[in-house]
Amino acid sequence: EWAAAQVKICTGLETGRQDAAKDLPQDAAPTVEQLMAFYAAFTPTFSAAVDEMKAVERPEGLDSEIDEFEAAMDATVAHFEKAGADRSAAEADLASDGESDVTKRLEDASKKVGLEECNG
Repeated sequence: EWAAAQVKICTGLETGRQDAAKDLPQDAAPTVEQLMAFYAAFTPTFSAAVDEMKAVERPEGLDSEIDEFEAAMDATVAHFEKAGADRSAAEADLASDGESDVTKRLEDASKKVGLEECNG
């Protein structure tokens, strides 16, 4: 039940991500300005989804894994907020090709709670 609710939220989040990414180039890396605009547009949607995910009643037996998942989501929100407002953070994100330590942490935490489907 918990996982199904989370996947439903992730599905809606992917739609929001695609909407925010509509101005990003499909055949090349975005410019720093384009990436910052994407983060500025997407972060409120992502943050609202994180709040919604944290509000779902937890199953028993996964407390430490869910704690880490929620902490990783919070760290990702902070990362997105910074990259949307701070040029050097956006440049670092571009240099990592979307594979920052923050996003890797969230992907790992998602897997540990059985939410591989949320790793877009």
